[in-house]
Amino acid sequence: MGQFVKKFQAHDSSYNDYFKNQLGKALTNVDVSIDDSTLEKQSENLRQFYITFKSGRLNPDNSRTETITVTATPAADFATQNQFLDTISSQTSGIFLTHDIESTLPYRSQTNNQSQYYYSLISRYNYYAKGYEEQSNTVSERLLPNYYVQKSDLNNQKSNFSNPSKMFFESIGTTQSITFPTINNQKGRNIIIDNLDSVESIVDEYPMYNQIKFVSSPVGDLTKFLNQQGMMSLLMTDYSNPQNLRQRGFDLLVSEKNANVLQNQNISIFNLTNWIQNQNFNINIDNITLVDGYQRDSFYSERLKKYVFNGILRTYSQKYLRTYEEIVNTDPCYTEVLFYKVDKYVNNVVGDPVQTFWISNKEELNIILDTQVKYGTAYSYDVKQVVMVLGNSYSFGLPVLNPDAKLFQADIEITNSPSIQLLEVPYFTDKIISIQSPPQRPHVSFSTKMKSDSKIKINLSHQLGEDIQPFTIIETSDLQQLDFMNLFAPNYTTPSNEYYFRSDGTPEYYEVYRLNKKPKSYADFAGNKLKDAKSFFEKKRESSSHVSVNDFIIPNRKYYYMFRAVNIHNHVSNPTIVYEVEMIQDADDSKIVANQFDFEIPPTYVNSKKFNSLFQVDPALQQRLLDNDQASLYNKSSAKGALDQIKLGNAEDSIWGRNFKIRITSTTTGRKMDFNVNFNIITSKTEEDFE
Repeated sequence: MGQFVKKFQAHDSSYNDYFKNQLGKALTNVDVSIDDSTLEKQSENLRQFYITFKSGRLNPDNSRTETITVTATPAADFATQNQFLDTISSQTSGIFLTHDIESTLPYRSQTNNQSQYYYSLISRYNYYAKGYEEQSNTVSERLLPNYYVQKSDLNNQKSNFSNPSKMFFESIGTTQSITFPTINNQKGRNIIIDNLDSVESIVDEYPMYNQIKFVSSPVGDLTKFLNQQGMMSLLMTDYSNPQNLRQRGFDLLVSEKNANVLQNQNISIFNLTNWIQNQNFNINIDNITLVDGYQRDSFYSERLKKYVFNGILRTYSQKYLRTYEEIVNTDPCYTEVLFYKVDKYVNNVVGDPVQTFWISNKEELNIILDTQVKYGTAYSYDVKQVVMVLGNSYSFGLPVLNPDAKLFQADIEITNSPSIQLLEVPYFTDKIISIQSPPQRPHVSFSTKMKSDSKIKINLSHQLGEDIQPFTIIETSDLQQLDFMNLFAPNYTTPSNEYYFRSDGTPEYYEVYRLNKKPKSYADFAGNKLKDAKSFFEKKRESSSHVSVNDFIIPNRKYYYMFRAVNIHNHVSNPTIVYEVEMIQDADDSKIVANQFDFEIPPTYVNSKKFNSLFQVDPALQQRLLDNDQASLYNKSSAKGALDQIKLGNAEDSIWGRNFKIRITSTTTGRKMDFNVNFNIITSKTEEDFE
């Protein structure tokens, strides 16, 4: 079954049009059904007016003059014409601003990310670079090498390598050192990327990175013009300055199977008309990195570009500015997604982002490669669309009474002007972590010397390969690993509650658990780790893939062992099977017997039950079902002559024809009473059976 389309709407919280309310168009509640993907508005207001919309005219200043006729309904309680006019005038003073937008939000998917309504967020852990991981943990993410900066001409912001390589990163702290330019502590706060082209083989030379992938929204002519004329970087830079933004409250509606309404949410808003009129073309780059640079044209050339852009906007305003009738019906404004803002947070979306990526909207698959990440640190990416909205700013004239009308009726002129704003609207938010996959279970074998008294040898070795399976928790410390694995799980297409295990290097060590009595489950091994088994080569502190450890046990007694592999980041594998181990010793010889131990399956029945004064014994449903496919009824339309062969029930352990003893014990006196019960099938034969 396909997923439901996720719709998004934003409406000005402070917008309140009296006539819109009267017509039952007010956004008082939302009803979204499974069969209807639209957002339907309903109102509880009682109507006092009818509205007739008349045609309008376009003015030289790009505004539109429209006329509506307001007629009182028969249910209205106006006593005089003055009361009628005063009511209208009191509700229509001032300027009304409205910017209704509607869009479709994406779903997360790791497989269908070429679709317009899907995105993916994955992390890549390529290899272990000990020195780099240790040093990167001591500085801000902004100081770490940025993939796009490293391949740019911004030499003063680069770390000390031309091309990334596994050899370089693995040598950090031994034969190599890495520099973290402090200038990036400020300039790395905002990364403006015009060209997202990347080479996967190059970025895979970094120890780790996160990848955000999503398809661009349709690119309109206004967006194309800004991109082609090199104006988008200037616009994103000016937009990134908080002094150029103001906050406006919006009611946000997100609908899937049901609607979720967030009222009066502050959204950043940027006046595009004011930006066009601004003749300052200088860029403040103190806290901004323009990865692809910014080439200034002559002052007159840049003025000309804005002049042409303003002309395009005027044409669009004449074509797409909503009429008052469309405003009342909450028809969405004309919009274009100009660029994307990707706020990156450490852990959760709380406080200020550690840095922000700015990506212009182009007709391409957006792939953002973030190499400025630390091992084992979770990052949230809050992606927003910065949308150009052709909204409305309108005002009402004074009502003019219609003298020929029999009812209370008046005409009102409306001056409807464009309000062209950039709105920062939610697109998707998600979280990821870069970790090394937990290792595979180790291989295990046991041995002992022929005449050993108590010493056994346990041989542990590395298991290559990968697997997807549930994670078995032993120690409470495993819960943190489970949290990491849940964040890491979307990297792969796995069933729910199953995780990816891969041995991509020699385990750091092995955990050896031992019990002296039969375990009921893996949980019994918690707190019973015998030792950590680790081996080193003689000259280098490199882990060996084969480790042997000795243990001392009492002969002719059974012990229960379990083992786990642990990688360099202390992520544990799933436990091995449980081994039941016994050293069998006689006068001349000793030998080891090691067998797989299976946990006892707990009984699925209760053999005692409490009651007060009455009890009733009935066969379970599985004992009473009639199997129509049994041999005595197969391919027969009647049970004639076969009643004695019919079997009742489909339970594996049938009760029919068996005797049971039920013992009742008094909880007060302790006296016992036994009932012997026999379950038999009684068949009632008709005359037809005796024919």
